[in-house]
Amino acid sequence: MRFSTIVSGLLACALGVAASPRPRSTPGTDTELNPPSHSLLEWTQPEYLPELVPAFQAKIDWDLDNNHTIETPNGLRCSWWAREGHWYDSHGRQFGEILRANDDGIVTPGTEPGTRFLELIIFYVVLLDDGHWAYVKHTGGAVVRQYQNGIVRVETDSEKYSWLNRVDFVAPGAFNGTEVMTVNHYFPNGHNLPNGLPPNHGTC
Repeated sequence: MRFSTIVSGLLACALGVAASPRPRSTPGTDTELNPPSHSLLEWTQPEYLPELVPAFQAKIDWDLDNNHTIETPNGLRCSWWAREGHWYDSHGRQFGEILRANDDGIVTPGTEPGTRFLELIIFYVVLLDDGHWAYVKHTGGAVVRQYQNGIVRVETDSEKYSWLNRVDFVAPGAFNGTEVMTVNHYFPNGHNLPNGLPPNHGTC
């Protein structure tokens, strides 16, 4: 009885070791990773390289010094409001006015003095030149007062600008030392633009 108990205990320990995950390596050292289990999981050359085609540009004047900073269980959340903003097509024609915008992102300590990394959570409303409204969600990351990288999704019932609904725009932006942020929006796949675009290559 005692022998079988010892054997059972050793077997359980062996199974536990075999089933336990490999210990994580020390940061900064190489880690041995498991190879793919079959060929479909191996790296393959991309079929094409995405071509970023300009779609439109947003200019937003943020009131950076007038914000609310709130301690929450998720972190330090800051809320900024925009004073004014506009949308322009790739030829510089204004086709939208930003009427309300706010950013309620989480702020963490930055890597350089005077900077902080911000999780972008921007929502805003645009009045389009055909009288319809657009609702915009802009997410990503930023360094406060410097630059940001994000993805923009638009919702609108405008027939003229219905193509806005079918694209997740690549949207890098920069402050350039002011409170006005310029955000350029790009089609992520220039070879496959959405239907409903004007004939001049997807610009308004």
